[in-house]
Amino acid sequence: MRYIFTPSGSRAIDADCAAAGIEPLTLMTTAARSATDIILDRFPKGQRILIVCGHGNNGGDGFAMAHMLAPYHDVHVITDADPAKLSPEARHHYERSREFRHHDGRWTPDIVIDALIGVGGTHELREPVPDTLRWMNAIEAFKIAVDVPTGLHAETGDAHPDVFVADLTITMEGPKTGFFRKGGRQCVGEIDVAHIGAPDEIVLRYAVARIVEDHDLEAWLPPRENNTSKFDYGRVLVIAGSRTMRGAAALTSEAALRIGAGLVIVATPSVHPLVLREVMTEVLPMHDDGTMSVAARPLIEQQIHRASVVAIGPGIGTNEAMLNMLADVVNAMDPLIPVVIDADGLRIVPMLTRDLTNVVLTPHAGELARLREQGTGNREPGTWHLAPGTWHLAPGTWHLKGVPSVTRNGNVEYWTVNGNPGMATAGSGDVLTGIIAGLIAQGMTPFHAAAAGSYLHAKAGDWCALFQPMETMIAGDLITALPYVLPS
Repeated sequence: MRYIFTPSGSRAIDADCAAAGIEPLTLMTTAARSATDIILDRFPKGQRILIVCGHGNNGGDGFAMAHMLAPYHDVHVITDADPAKLSPEARHHYERSREFRHHDGRWTPDIVIDALIGVGGTHELREPVPDTLRWMNAIEAFKIAVDVPTGLHAETGDAHPDVFVADLTITMEGPKTGFFRKGGRQCVGEIDVAHIGAPDEIVLRYAVARIVEDHDLEAWLPPRENNTSKFDYGRVLVIAGSRTMRGAAALTSEAALRIGAGLVIVATPSVHPLVLREVMTEVLPMHDDGTMSVAARPLIEQQIHRASVVAIGPGIGTNEAMLNMLADVVNAMDPLIPVVIDADGLRIVPMLTRDLTNVVLTPHAGELARLREQGTGNREPGTWHLAPGTWHLAPGTWHLKGVPSVTRNGNVEYWTVNGNPGMATAGSGDVLTGIIAGLIAQGMTPFHAAAAGSYLHAKAGDWCALFQPMETMIAGDLITALPYVLPS
């Protein structure tokens, strides 16, 4: 599992290490050695490497890396740092790199390393830094940023127009929040992590979020045992669709089945012809506008009693009587049965009086804004990724769809940092709802299912993008990709 940090968290790690008796020189040397080893793993020897160093400790990292890389590569260092103004640890490595501080304009590097500013920088730069970055970006070479690309705000993701565009960012202890927001994704390139020698208990103290990886899924999803049947892998009830949005129910139910649920039942007023033959259907009475009628309640409740998990909302529409009926149904449910609420189903949230511990809510930005306007909670959610614990509107699991997507329950937060713009297509959210419900049916907790479901959903999108233009991707493609992205 990887962890995400803010710039203030990174500084706090350094401060706590110093308070614990770890010398700043030791931290800088360990960080530089770790970063150097990452480079040597990729480029063992024989490269021409240009390191551009600034005045602070990021420059100190660059100076240290210069003399560590020199036995293997032709290293040149450029800097205008005044040694009298450097920190003691940076000055130590400045002196050790003195013999490499030369640069012949006719010498063309294979690798350019940005060690100008680091985690303390922002997108607001003054000359001559932008001019230096324009020159560095124009060099045809593999580009590496140390900790944070210069010109990127490591917390917000705001980027200067001349931000250093890295092929690889070697970041200290873990990626920063700004890597995954706004312009961050376009300039960090691949991310690798260098360790500074800080104790785990100090590092984890300042992690603001976690990133799901394949081995997390393997730990969270119960294994399939011999001598089991479909009844051992859960029964998903999908309450979805309307006459004009029949496809939503089809996508949600197929995704739940494809991710491994044992049984899937769709309760809908109008069955789409592409609902899988493996999916059972409960056809509900409908209002004149094509939405499910309040008369559907007994049929829905009959199915709920047999369900392992209920998914509500995709394509149901906004009929007020229907929404009131569904709110009453959810309030009357056994609270031990997990519920995933998405799309127009989120309109019932202000009417819910039940315990929400077992409920997953999956709004996008517009739906979240509507919930805020309806007074669902008394806290501001706008900066959830910067101020953990301040945004959630109600108990339970919230999955906020966006870039990055954020899954949170209590004080624990996961970010989905994979995925691509091709997933911005009709029905993509319906597929996610089905995936989450299908994982819950198999025994995952609602919180882990939301985080893992989002990760797999995005991973499916990335798999699709390998084989087709993103412009051509549709929601059904994500379901087709699931067998290829679920860890075996």
